[in-house]
Amino acid sequence: MAARMNLESVDTLEDPRPWSLAEQLAWTMSERALANISEPAAVLASSINRGQCAAKISQITSDVTLFEFEHYRYRMLTQGLSNYPNVKIVCSADPPTDRTFQLGVLSTRRDWGAELTRDLLQWFLRQMSPEATFIVVVDHPDDQWLGDQLREQYKNVKRQTIAGEHDGQGATGYVLSVESSIFRWREFTCEFAFRDHGRLIQAVSRPGVFSHRRLDLGARRLMDAMSIDPDQRVIDIGCGSGVVAFTAALREPTATVVAIDSNSRAVECSNRGAALNGLQDRVIAYLSSDGSVPVDNSSGSFDVALANPPYFANFQIAELFLDAAQRALKPGGVVWVVGKQPDWYQANVPRWFDRVKVQSVGGGYCIATGIRPS
Repeated sequence: MAARMNLESVDTLEDPRPWSLAEQLAWTMSERALANISEPAAVLASSINRGQCAAKISQITSDVTLFEFEHYRYRMLTQGLSNYPNVKIVCSADPPTDRTFQLGVLSTRRDWGAELTRDLLQWFLRQMSPEATFIVVVDHPDDQWLGDQLREQYKNVKRQTIAGEHDGQGATGYVLSVESSIFRWREFTCEFAFRDHGRLIQAVSRPGVFSHRRLDLGARRLMDAMSIDPDQRVIDIGCGSGVVAFTAALREPTATVVAIDSNSRAVECSNRGAALNGLQDRVIAYLSSDGSVPVDNSSGSFDVALANPPYFANFQIAELFLDAAQRALKPGGVVWVVGKQPDWYQANVPRWFDRVKVQSVGGGYCIATGIRPS
């Protein structure tokens, strides 16, 4: 069933900005599902917008858990939903596993990888009670792939769409009964290994973590270039699965490494990988989305900062990483950054660091270094 809605007419709660079409569809389907649940429902939801659907659900039932694995979005949702005490926002690698829910509302993005979508589908399903209703929404008006995935696990999948004013705008939603599922768990977490200076290093990877299942070539270029001296304190900013942090710690046995990332799954993988390599006492990963290090007295105490920022984010994250590196390093500390745009790094790294050098290292990559000024 297709529908067209006037965005300006939609109730936006306290936020004057319009809801996304995916959020609108999630709420429409959730409201209908809640009307068919005879007792107060415990609800597990996610959002790819600003959590408006969860906020509306919390006005009907008082037990709403909003799951988010990205710390930046968690902070945004916490601030935006501060007036909705019935919404408990959880930032973790996976949804809570200590209870079951009568309604699940999973919002997904069309640009997520297939493995991340499948993984979150099964984690949500795992937490549903046998009689639960499960709603899955994707921000794609003509979705076929997600529907095919759901029909492999469920019978009687019902589909609903909402379209925007322009081609390509809209969302598709599916509603199904958990008791009709043919549940087959698939493990998407994996281990992979790589060599550095003849040493085999192991890593743990999950869908949603940067460079899932393999060593990123940019990370390899950074490893080849970086230099770690005895007893230095090292920070790996945007650590992903932790491969650069592990390499730094194994190159210099007296160094200690702190790794930070805004992705809860990346932090989990880094800490698990550290244990695999026997580095749990010297490599510790923390959740951080603003570049701060959640460890007492860590600001301005590091000797080396390592960073492999996303290459196609309009340099906003690269700027965040450089700013975080400057704050983390002590005067005279060195930053090592790998990127793909040497001209940008040559022009911009001096905003934070002195004695900047940018060198092409092959494969389309460059390494920028600089010294933290006094």
